[in-house]
Amino acid sequence: MRKIFFHQLEPKIILPGILISFILVFSLYLKTIQALEEKTNQDLLNTAKISALQFSAVDLKKVVVSENVNTPNFQEFVKKLNDIRDSNEDISSIYILRKTEDPEILKFVVDVDWQDFDENSDGVISEYEKGILPGDEYEVSQAPLMLDGFNHPTIETEIFEDLWGPTRSAYAPIFYNKKPFFILGIDISQKKFLKNISVTKKFSIGIFCTLVTLIFWIAYIFREEKELFAQNLKISHTLKISEKEKEKSNKLARELKKLDKLKDNFLAVASHQLRTPISSMQWFLEMLLNNDFGELNKDQTEAIQDMQKSAQRMILLINNLLNIVQLESNKITPQKTKLNLVDLAQNILKNCLIIREKKHESSFFVEKNLSEIFSDKNLMEQVIRNLISNAAKYTDPKGKISVELKNKTIQSKNFVEFTVTDTGYGISKKDGAKIFHKFFRAQEVIYTQSEGAGIGLCVSKLIIKKLGGQIGFSSKEKEGSTFWFLLPV
Repeated sequence: MRKIFFHQLEPKIILPGILISFILVFSLYLKTIQALEEKTNQDLLNTAKISALQFSAVDLKKVVVSENVNTPNFQEFVKKLNDIRDSNEDISSIYILRKTEDPEILKFVVDVDWQDFDENSDGVISEYEKGILPGDEYEVSQAPLMLDGFNHPTIETEIFEDLWGPTRSAYAPIFYNKKPFFILGIDISQKKFLKNISVTKKFSIGIFCTLVTLIFWIAYIFREEKELFAQNLKISHTLKISEKEKEKSNKLARELKKLDKLKDNFLAVASHQLRTPISSMQWFLEMLLNNDFGELNKDQTEAIQDMQKSAQRMILLINNLLNIVQLESNKITPQKTKLNLVDLAQNILKNCLIIREKKHESSFFVEKNLSEIFSDKNLMEQVIRNLISNAAKYTDPKGKISVELKNKTIQSKNFVEFTVTDTGYGISKKDGAKIFHKFFRAQEVIYTQSEGAGIGLCVSKLIIKKLGGQIGFSSKEKEGSTFWFLLPV
């Protein structure tokens, strides 16, 4: 494959696509970080509140009076604190403090780490390794929000580093006669939270890189198609030249055929390669919707669902590209079975998301004694879905979409006719001649409907032709269009 340079691609596709991808991924990243932080803080507050309920202010006062580590009350409280710490591997420290006459000073009542502990095994007890005894003082300035813990459960907003790594503290009051006499403090490791932040960052970068890669592939495909179209024009002009240059024309025709084959191979390979990153992206989005990275709020869920819809549209585009290549190269063999065309069409019309979103009025008519047909269900579903979704997409909100199934006889041959009529923008005579061409989109809709690649109708025509039928349309500008196909009975 030849080298791809940026100036050879489609800037109108690449630059807006990268900008939109960045905005979507960055918004998703921020909302995910917010959700993770909210969940972590709520879990920490709940741990502090539940732990505080296990202690009696009456018994704690006895420890305050004696300030003796050998009393049964003190030892019982130490055991409870140890049990709480052992129940949660993330808790690094847990303690109870009380107020003093000095508002800037609190005193420890009991601390789970009340004994000296040589953490480094160096034989020297440092300031951080000394045990905290009843009556030891603590300056409130070290934790400004600690005093709020006497009134209601509170959490420190900042993460600090201690011997156990990144840590955050929470406080909850212990009441006596409905008055707060003590607070219980818990220090919980934030390693898991920071790890989740790191994973989210890498995941977001991965999604962004995948989207950018996808945008470049799409831009390259459009560029290739433009070049093929230019070659077609050149050959058409060449065929009109004099007899002396016929050999040159034949050579160009052979080159075009070779180029067209290379294009088909490229579309097939590119489509398969594009499926992998999009499938991965859908998997990660599904994990987010399943709350695997933490619970999402309503806005976050809606944003991720929008990204999921975009990924599904891209999968549909890739499938259509593959269908074009396979149909043009006769690699698809229809599996014809008895087909209930009525149920198939009715279900697609009923479940069309665009019709519901735009609040269109839809109708469905079936002629009595409609003839039975034998056809490929999967291929027919693609055609009907393309025609109905196009009708809904290119019709203003609250328009009308009508689907009909009738018997029809042409030159003694019996057919079943499917029609879908809309009250949309309509198609000009100029654009009507190209409406079934690959990647063609009518001028009337390019600026009003940004979505669409112009391959749905091309795929539909190839499928109907493969099934031995006919397809066509009629239209009036600004009044609407009717697309139809005939299938032999």
